[in-house]
Amino acid sequence: MESLNMKAVKTVVAIFPKISVYVKPFTYKGNISEVIPFDYSKRIPTEEGYIWRDGDYSKVGEYNAAHAQHSAITPVEYISCPVLLVYETDDLFTNPEFAVKMVHDGLNRRGRENLCSVLCYSGAGHLIEPPYTPFCCASYLKHGVRILGDSHFVWGGEMKSHARAQEDTWPKILSFLRRNLQNIKCNL
Repeated sequence: MESLNMKAVKTVVAIFPKISVYVKPFTYKGNISEVIPFDYSKRIPTEEGYIWRDGDYSKVGEYNAAHAQHSAITPVEYISCPVLLVYETDDLFTNPEFAVKMVHDGLNRRGRENLCSVLCYSGAGHLIEPPYTPFCCASYLKHGVRILGDSHFVWGGEMKSHARAQEDTWPKILSFLRRNLQNIKCNL
Protein backbone atom coordinates (compact mmCIF):
# COMPACT_ATOMS: atom_id res chain seq x y z
CA MET A 1 0.00 0.00 0.00
CA GLU A 2 2.77 2.43 0.87
CA SER A 3 4.60 1.77 -2.40
CA LEU A 4 1.42 2.88 -4.23
CA ASN A 5 1.55 6.24 -2.40
CA MET A 6 -1.45 5.66 -0.17
CA LYS A 7 -1.22 8.58 2.24
CA ALA A 8 -2.81 6.69 5.15
CA VAL A 9 0.27 4.50 5.60
CA LYS A 10 2.75 6.12 7.99
CA THR A 11 5.03 3.19 8.84
CA VAL A 12 5.32 -0.49 7.95
CA VAL A 13 6.30 -3.60 9.90
CA ALA A 14 6.68 -6.57 7.56
CA ILE A 15 7.30 -9.99 9.08
CA PHE A 16 8.52 -12.46 6.43
CA PRO A 17 7.88 -9.79 3.78
CA LYS A 18 6.41 -10.67 0.39
CA ILE A 19 7.06 -8.39 -2.56
CA SER A 20 5.10 -10.15 -5.27
CA VAL A 21 1.50 -11.06 -6.01
CA TYR A 22 1.44 -14.81 -6.04
CA VAL A 23 -2.06 -16.17 -5.45
CA LYS A 24 -4.71 -13.75 -6.71
CA PRO A 25 -4.37 -10.44 -8.51
CA PHE A 26 -5.35 -7.24 -6.72
CA THR A 27 -7.30 -4.32 -8.16
CA TYR A 28 -6.16 -0.74 -7.56
CA LYS A 29 -7.80 2.29 -9.17
CA GLY A 30 -9.56 0.01 -11.65
CA ASN A 31 -6.38 -1.73 -12.80
CA ILE A 32 -5.70 -5.40 -12.15
CA SER A 33 -2.26 -6.62 -11.13
CA GLU A 34 -0.33 -9.38 -12.79
CA VAL A 35 0.50 -12.55 -10.84
CA ILE A 36 3.78 -14.44 -10.65
CA PRO A 37 2.85 -18.11 -10.34
CA PHE A 38 4.46 -20.49 -7.89
CA ASP A 39 6.94 -22.89 -9.41
CA TYR A 40 5.33 -26.17 -8.43
CA SER A 41 8.40 -28.11 -9.57
CA LYS A 42 10.35 -26.55 -6.68
CA ARG A 43 8.07 -27.74 -3.86
CA ILE A 44 9.50 -30.50 -1.71
CA PRO A 45 7.26 -33.15 -0.14
CA THR A 46 8.11 -34.26 3.43
CA GLU A 47 6.29 -36.32 6.06
CA GLU A 48 5.11 -33.09 7.73
CA GLY A 49 3.92 -31.40 4.54
CA TYR A 50 5.28 -29.45 1.61
CA ILE A 51 8.25 -27.07 1.67
CA TRP A 52 7.56 -24.17 -0.71
CA ARG A 53 10.61 -21.97 0.00
CA ASP A 54 12.12 -22.06 -3.47
CA GLY A 55 8.81 -22.01 -5.34
CA ASP A 56 7.68 -18.49 -4.56
CA TYR A 57 10.32 -16.28 -6.19
CA SER A 58 11.93 -18.65 -8.68
CA LYS A 59 9.93 -17.22 -11.61
CA VAL A 60 10.59 -13.56 -10.80
CA GLY A 61 13.46 -13.46 -13.30
CA GLU A 62 11.09 -14.54 -16.09
CA TYR A 63 8.52 -11.86 -15.27
CA ASN A 64 8.12 -8.98 -17.72
CA ALA A 65 6.38 -6.05 -16.03
CA ALA A 66 6.35 -3.87 -19.15
CA HIS A 67 2.86 -4.97 -20.22
CA ALA A 68 1.22 -5.00 -16.77
CA GLN A 69 -1.33 -2.43 -15.58
CA HIS A 70 0.04 -3.11 -12.10
CA SER A 71 3.21 -5.08 -11.78
CA ALA A 72 3.18 -8.34 -9.82
CA ILE A 73 6.37 -7.06 -8.20
CA THR A 74 5.65 -4.44 -5.55
CA PRO A 75 7.41 -1.18 -6.50
CA VAL A 76 9.24 -1.07 -3.17
CA GLU A 77 11.60 1.69 -4.31
CA TYR A 78 8.69 4.15 -3.93
CA ILE A 79 8.23 3.49 -0.22
CA SER A 80 8.54 6.81 1.61
CA CYS A 81 7.85 5.88 5.25
CA PRO A 82 9.91 3.98 7.83
CA VAL A 83 9.92 0.21 7.25
CA LEU A 84 10.92 -2.56 9.66
CA LEU A 85 11.62 -5.86 7.90
CA VAL A 86 11.64 -8.94 10.14
CA TYR A 87 12.80 -12.20 8.63
CA GLU A 88 13.98 -15.62 9.62
CA THR A 89 16.72 -17.83 8.18
CA ASP A 90 14.88 -21.14 8.56
CA ASP A 91 11.64 -20.10 6.84
CA LEU A 92 10.65 -23.09 4.70
CA PHE A 93 7.48 -21.55 3.26
CA THR A 94 8.90 -18.46 1.58
CA ASN A 95 12.28 -16.91 0.84
CA PRO A 96 12.26 -13.74 2.95
CA GLU A 97 15.93 -12.96 2.26
CA PHE A 98 15.01 -12.33 -1.39
CA ALA A 99 12.23 -9.88 -0.46
CA VAL A 100 14.33 -8.09 2.16
CA LYS A 101 17.14 -7.64 -0.36
CA MET A 102 14.67 -6.26 -2.96
CA VAL A 103 13.24 -3.71 -0.48
CA HIS A 104 16.64 -2.71 0.89
CA ASP A 105 18.23 -2.39 -2.57
CA GLY A 106 15.20 -0.52 -3.97
CA LEU A 107 15.32 2.03 -1.17
CA ASN A 108 19.12 2.37 -1.51
CA ARG A 109 18.79 3.17 -5.23
CA ARG A 110 16.50 6.08 -4.32
CA GLY A 111 18.71 7.30 -1.46
CA ARG A 112 16.14 6.20 1.13
CA GLU A 113 18.21 3.56 2.93
CA ASN A 114 17.63 5.42 6.22
CA LEU A 115 13.95 4.37 6.07
CA CYS A 116 14.77 0.64 6.21
CA SER A 117 15.50 -1.29 9.41
CA VAL A 118 16.09 -5.05 9.33
CA LEU A 119 15.86 -7.73 12.01
CA CYS A 120 17.10 -11.22 11.12
CA TYR A 121 16.57 -14.29 13.30
CA SER A 122 18.74 -17.32 12.73
CA GLY A 123 16.94 -20.64 13.19
CA ALA A 124 13.45 -19.12 13.32
CA GLY A 125 10.71 -20.34 11.00
CA HIS A 126 7.97 -18.65 8.99
CA LEU A 127 5.46 -17.73 11.69
CA ILE A 128 7.12 -15.21 14.04
CA GLU A 129 4.26 -14.14 16.28
CA PRO A 130 4.02 -12.42 19.68
CA PRO A 131 6.00 -14.03 22.53
CA TYR A 132 4.76 -17.23 24.14
CA THR A 133 2.69 -18.16 21.12
CA PRO A 134 3.08 -21.92 20.61
CA PHE A 135 5.77 -22.97 18.16
CA CYS A 136 4.38 -24.47 14.96
CA CYS A 137 6.90 -25.90 12.47
CA ALA A 138 4.23 -27.47 10.21
CA SER A 139 0.44 -27.36 9.99
CA TYR A 140 -2.72 -28.18 8.12
CA LEU A 141 -4.20 -25.24 6.24
CA LYS A 142 -7.82 -25.76 5.20
CA HIS A 143 -7.71 -23.30 2.32
CA GLY A 144 -4.26 -24.40 1.19
CA VAL A 145 -5.71 -26.81 -1.36
CA ARG A 146 -7.70 -24.03 -3.02
CA ILE A 147 -4.75 -21.63 -2.96
CA LEU A 148 -1.72 -23.84 -3.66
CA GLY A 149 -3.06 -27.34 -4.19
CA ASP A 150 -1.71 -28.59 -0.83
CA SER A 151 -3.16 -28.73 2.65
CA HIS A 152 -0.07 -29.46 4.80
CA PHE A 153 2.74 -26.93 4.95
CA VAL A 154 6.17 -26.88 6.59
CA TRP A 155 6.94 -23.50 8.14
CA GLY A 156 10.41 -24.36 9.44
CA GLY A 157 12.27 -23.20 12.49
CA GLU A 158 13.90 -24.69 15.54
CA MET A 159 11.85 -24.38 18.73
CA LYS A 160 14.36 -22.55 20.99
CA SER A 161 15.60 -20.19 18.27
CA HIS A 162 12.05 -19.44 17.20
CA ALA A 163 10.93 -18.72 20.76
CA ARG A 164 13.91 -16.40 21.27
CA ALA A 165 13.03 -14.58 18.04
CA GLN A 166 9.44 -14.07 19.20
CA GLU A 167 10.61 -12.72 22.57
CA ASP A 168 13.22 -10.45 21.01
CA THR A 169 11.20 -9.06 18.12
CA TRP A 170 8.04 -8.04 19.99
CA PRO A 171 9.53 -5.18 22.08
CA LYS A 172 11.53 -4.02 19.05
CA ILE A 173 8.39 -3.86 16.90
CA LEU A 174 6.53 -1.92 19.60
CA SER A 175 9.47 0.48 19.99
CA PHE A 176 9.65 0.99 16.20
CA LEU A 177 5.92 1.75 16.03
CA ARG A 178 6.07 4.14 19.02
CA ARG A 179 9.06 5.97 17.55
CA ASN A 180 7.47 6.35 14.12
CA LEU A 181 3.85 6.95 15.06
CA GLN A 182 4.17 9.13 18.18
CA ASN A 183 3.48 12.41 16.37
CA ILE A 184 0.77 11.12 14.04
CA LYS A 185 -2.71 12.55 14.56
CA CYS A 186 -5.57 10.18 13.95
CA ASN A 187 -8.62 11.66 12.22
CA LEU A 188 -11.35 9.14 12.95
